[in-house]
Amino acid sequence: MTNATTNQSVVLVGGPDAGKTNYLGRLWIALDAEAGVIAKNGLPLHVEYLRTIASSLHSGEFSQRTAPGVFESTIIPVKWNKGECSGQLLVPDCAGEQWEKIHIEREWDSKWEKAVATMAGCILFFRGTSTHNVEPLNWSNHADVMKCLEQTADTNAGPPKLPTQVVLVDWLQCLSAAYRGIQGSEQPLRVSVVLSAWDLAPKEARGADPDEYLSAQLPLLHDFLAGNPLLFRSKTFGVSITGGVLTEDDTPFMKKYLIEDPNKTGYVVLASGARVLKSNDLTLPLAWAFGCECPEFGQTGIAKP
Repeated sequence: MTNATTNQSVVLVGGPDAGKTNYLGRLWIALDAEAGVIAKNGLPLHVEYLRTIASSLHSGEFSQRTAPGVFESTIIPVKWNKGECSGQLLVPDCAGEQWEKIHIEREWDSKWEKAVATMAGCILFFRGTSTHNVEPLNWSNHADVMKCLEQTADTNAGPPKLPTQVVLVDWLQCLSAAYRGIQGSEQPLRVSVVLSAWDLAPKEARGADPDEYLSAQLPLLHDFLAGNPLLFRSKTFGVSITGGVLTEDDTPFMKKYLIEDPNKTGYVVLASGARVLKSNDLTLPLAWAFGCECPEFGQTGIAKP
């Protein structure tokens, strides 16, 4: 039996409007209830930050996304396997614009170096319905992009943004290189791919393996992860933190949501062996990134380093 070290970290990765902040709030609700695979092991120093996000969800509102330039490092003590294993989880939550800046400028500050130095894995976020997503080039938009490039050259304006999946792959390459370089580890970096707002995914996709949706929507990212087993050990999760759309309207869903146990709202869809499971345990993506083995992953046993 191997206990986790007390300073392992998981990094939340994703662009603007990818769902990181609200997932963190819903994750805290699950950790605080101690009903999932992973539970809190005492209160974190920045517990009010987490409670503020959770309070918005309790009130039937999504929290405002993290402001540009904000970097909240939240250290959450956690435990699993009935308390026999424990560790500390460092969750750096920053604005998606900050990730874009890192991608463009090709550098990060000492805060990220510290996070990578203790990183066990990362949670990579993508929301298919986000207006911030940039589609890859195809024959239907190729001419428009080339025209934009010509106009950019004439006006000295900023270059057009790269496709979202290209940026996600680049982030993973940077994290993997830093992980192996700083830690000197030969172990694959564990990656939980979270497809946010899964309740808004196409109906035919919601009950299927989320990895199939990832392959269809972000083939470059999917193939990059699948084709590099020595660098990454990944799993794809379809996540709905509320189970439906939060609105100001007095809908049947909202009436039920506002009176329901907060820890029973939302769900995670994942492949478990040959089956597809739907679970109310919102800690599962974290458990995978942290290195836990559990029946939901088609495994038995406890966390291994």
